[in-house]
Amino acid sequence: YQKQLWIGTQQGLSRWDGTRFENFGTTDGLVGNTISAITEDKTGVIWFGSFMNGLSRWNGRGFANLTSGEGLPNARVNQLLADRQGHVWVGLDTLGAARWDGKSFRTYSPADGMGATFAPSILEDRDGVIWFGHRRKVSLFDGFAWSSLPLEAGQDQKEDAQVAAMIQSRDGSVWLGTSDGLFRYRKGEPLQ
Repeated sequence: YQKQLWIGTQQGLSRWDGTRFENFGTTDGLVGNTISAITEDKTGVIWFGSFMNGLSRWNGRGFANLTSGEGLPNARVNQLLADRQGHVWVGLDTLGAARWDGKSFRTYSPADGMGATFAPSILEDRDGVIWFGHRRKVSLFDGFAWSSLPLEAGQDQKEDAQVAAMIQSRDGSVWLGTSDGLFRYRKGEPLQ
């Protein structure tokens, strides 16, 4: 699916092939029309998260959907991440996150050590640690154990400030975009 640009909207998907747009919606097999997240897994399958209806996968010919019937714990998808190990992580609006291993979902929540039930952003850092953005903190999962970092770096301390975007820069810093400003994490140092 190289040289294609996928755009998620509140009316479905649009695909740009360099010449024209093609639109897709529920009548084409898409699980829902409100698209909140897109990722590509290591096999080239494109995944689409719907904020109200679950997941769709595009294999080049059509959509296959994953909903509660296939074990997705919540149909309200905030974010998607395909990690280097081949898992697809789903940041949920409630219930935390789910990880698809190619056969089934595994749910992670505060009962497992995750810092919150709301995950609007996900990042895999260069060490393979999965970061989940929450309100006023991030949770980190190294594949075995959970840890959390609070966002308390002299900002306005808005109670509902959430981590909406994350990226790791070349120097290894993880940048967190929040509704309360920008934070930077460097390994071994507190959030700034």
